[in-house]
Amino acid sequence: MTFVPLILGIPIQSLHAQVNFAPISSSLGGAGIANLDQLEGSFLNPAVLPHFKDFSIGGVFGQGSVVANQDDQVRGILAADCTTLVPGSFAYIDAKRTGLLAAEVIQKYYSLSLASFVRNRVTLGLGLNREESQIVDGGKYVENNYTIGLLYSPASELAIGFVAKNLAKPSGKVPVALQLPASIGLGMFFIFAEKFHVRADLGQEIRNNPESKTFMSFGVETRPVDYIAIRWGFGWDNLRDRTLFTAGLGFVGPRLSAGYSFQNEIQEDGGPRHMFDIGLPF
Repeated sequence: MTFVPLILGIPIQSLHAQVNFAPISSSLGGAGIANLDQLEGSFLNPAVLPHFKDFSIGGVFGQGSVVANQDDQVRGILAADCTTLVPGSFAYIDAKRTGLLAAEVIQKYYSLSLASFVRNRVTLGLGLNREESQIVDGGKYVENNYTIGLLYSPASELAIGFVAKNLAKPSGKVPVALQLPASIGLGMFFIFAEKFHVRADLGQEIRNNPESKTFMSFGVETRPVDYIAIRWGFGWDNLRDRTLFTAGLGFVGPRLSAGYSFQNEIQEDGGPRHMFDIGLPF
């Protein structure tokens, strides 16, 4: 069993409230649709789950935002059980968001994912998502949605993924800023020269995007020596004219893993976000 406290961020392709459960992805430009990391992969693309055979549980905490005049405080728990015939994962996130609306917003996010092999080296995943948003001294809004993901991994050093997130149309009563972002995306993961782990994603939001503008993410992780990972990446959100630079440093040992990641908005006046994660195997 692995216990992994994580620090998280908001995906750059999201105008809305959904959090990114992926501290490694946060240091790699936000890329991860085709990643092969168990805990974070199960939320970037639930189809990753059958590629693992163990049980993991984690806790999350984070604060800050790359968006100007906005601050997010996030905490929660998540777990992934890949020891069963149909692997699954669960997450609960509690967030306090300032600057998203005129009033402070308290949000609770739940996710339940299941996945299975459908053909040799091809997996299919389904995620059920629920978000509850309470505006302080205002109304409460609830959205239920779902995500579908596919992953094809012909070799341990290559994977290609597809994900369609939050496909159900939310109620018209939910403010746009509180809606879960609906998007489709393609991603690739590959290992180059044994030491360079490369991720790249391309996608677009499919609601509130009349010109069909895209987002792109790219990141590279390299391990110059045993147990040490150096990470960097970029993210481009053409819908909001936003560019994000990310970087990180990780220790990945047999009994302990830990990491630091940094995100900074290049084009706007948003502040940097600093994140830390640690993992302890049992």
